[in-house]
Amino acid sequence: MLLQLKILNGVRQGEILSVEKFPACFGRGEEADFYIKVEDMSRKHFVILEEQKRFYLVDCNSTNGTYLNEHKVSEKTPLKNEDYIQSGSFLCQVFIQEPQFKENQEVHESKTPPLSDASDSKIRRKIPQNILEQLSAQNSYNALKILYEVLQQCNEESDYEALLNKLLEKMFFILKAERGVIVLNYKNLKFDAFINLRGKGHPFPLSKTILTDVLQNGVSICSADLHEDARYLSSESLRIQKVQSLVCVPILSADEILGAIYFDRCSRSAPSFKDADLELLAAIGIVSGNTLQKLLLYQKIHKINSHLMTILENFSGGKNKLEIKGIYGEQCSEMEDALYSISQGITAVTGEDFLRFISNFLIQNLEVDYVHIGILDKNSGVITTKIAQKKDKILDNFEYPINGTPCEKVIQEQKIFYSEHSHQKFSSPDYLVNEVFQSYLGIPLFFLDGSILGVMVLLNKQPFQNLKIAEMMLQIFAFRVASEIERKSSEISMQNLNKKLQKRAEELFISQKLLEKQTKNLQTILDSIGDGVVVISNQYDFLLCNPAAENMMEIDRSEKLCERWLEKANFLLPDKKTVFPFRQFPLIIAVQGESVKKVEAFLSSDYSVSDGVWLSINARPIKDADNNIRG
Repeated sequence: MLLQLKILNGVRQGEILSVEKFPACFGRGEEADFYIKVEDMSRKHFVILEEQKRFYLVDCNSTNGTYLNEHKVSEKTPLKNEDYIQSGSFLCQVFIQEPQFKENQEVHESKTPPLSDASDSKIRRKIPQNILEQLSAQNSYNALKILYEVLQQCNEESDYEALLNKLLEKMFFILKAERGVIVLNYKNLKFDAFINLRGKGHPFPLSKTILTDVLQNGVSICSADLHEDARYLSSESLRIQKVQSLVCVPILSADEILGAIYFDRCSRSAPSFKDADLELLAAIGIVSGNTLQKLLLYQKIHKINSHLMTILENFSGGKNKLEIKGIYGEQCSEMEDALYSISQGITAVTGEDFLRFISNFLIQNLEVDYVHIGILDKNSGVITTKIAQKKDKILDNFEYPINGTPCEKVIQEQKIFYSEHSHQKFSSPDYLVNEVFQSYLGIPLFFLDGSILGVMVLLNKQPFQNLKIAEMMLQIFAFRVASEIERKSSEISMQNLNKKLQKRAEELFISQKLLEKQTKNLQTILDSIGDGVVVISNQYDFLLCNPAAENMMEIDRSEKLCERWLEKANFLLPDKKTVFPFRQFPLIIAVQGESVKKVEAFLSSDYSVSDGVWLSINARPIKDADNNIRG
């Protein structure tokens, strides 16, 4: 049995803890087996036991308690796969993997996939592909504005190396980093670009531990203080370079990791990277990943064009080998001219114009009656045409189910297919149903990752006179057609994202102005209230307080409400001796969803308990329109 815990919040969010020895103790003390630097955890907070191939959770009489799936743990409690453990503000999820074993030379796979499995989005901490959701959570107009500018830059650049260098320089100054690097490690593509305070092009050693986590596991990393971060205390390269704080995210496109973006700070006086920096950089990793994939498609298309040109340039010396002369005889030179014509054309046109160009070429030079190119919806089994042409007429695009058609055989066998009397198999549209086509030739189209994209189809009222050359032409152009369709789809996706981001930026700008006005009015009201008013977030950050509260409790808004803060602020129970328990403090209860009234506390002075003041505290949760607790 393999037990792993995935950290779901804080600077170590996304990290996987593998528990191999039991009992395993978790807490903020050095004596704990797993050191968790969270102020509202006890030194020994909870223990996980293994008994008879089962795991159990035990609370160590911690100050703030241990919660399993939001229920307080008061006794030894069994753990199940995907349970949630909360201790103070620390939250993690449990993953239990059955062991794999061999029996009679057969491998039996466990029901729960390993945490390194790239297909499990709940286990690997990948940044959400929906960038707008990512930034809505961050709720930052400035971050969205930066992302929009980066997207504009991505759309304008056609060379991936130039794009990455510009991106590195822009984010270096935005994040106020001291060093940065972008690394690409995708298939045969290797590239890196460095930047530091002296300028570009000065390489520095990179931590293999960091890069392995990001490039292989898709983990996004933000470490505010590496000297206190237990994950990287053993990293020699980080220690030697005296790195104080770092942030590193994967460059993602769909489910593939193309590379990584890394920034750090080495000066002790430099501020630490925060979660907001991680979220912004992660979103940029997705935008740049999508753009990179598009540019790589362009690169692939140029290679295909060059390959086609090479084939066509060798026709004059290889006609007999390719059997063109035997097939066309006297018309061989005309076919060569036609092929040279399209070889020039495919480098000059893109998108729908390119598909029309291909369709028209096939009809004219192969002398067929009908051509269509369509993409497959795997869920519905329906093909939607991107171009359909009958003789010299471009037809309206249409949809048809592949079930029972020759296209079904092409898709299933994933190879070129020829048959006759195929017209009886089509159920739509009318001009396919009613026309008497005697022969069918189809070839599958593939995405760059090898999955099926669609089909390219030729139909003729007579048997193909030059079947071999028709098959060869489809094979020559199928990959180029598929690449163009995929490139165009990627381009449209980027354009749509661009529009959404622009619209979202405009909405956020208006909202921000309104919020600033409301905040100013609210602050004016709060300043006039004699009682202390404090607002905290659901992460226990101090968001707002009026002068009365600041004078009374000396609140520093850069701090969090935690056990240590209560001690420092001298918040005591009515006995004037005991520090107010963190979990019982009214604001913490309110963040959990309960309202409290007239809770008595004693705020002692730094000099004498007798010099303190009595407080009566009321607290209630702040909820948004969806009834989610925000503070």
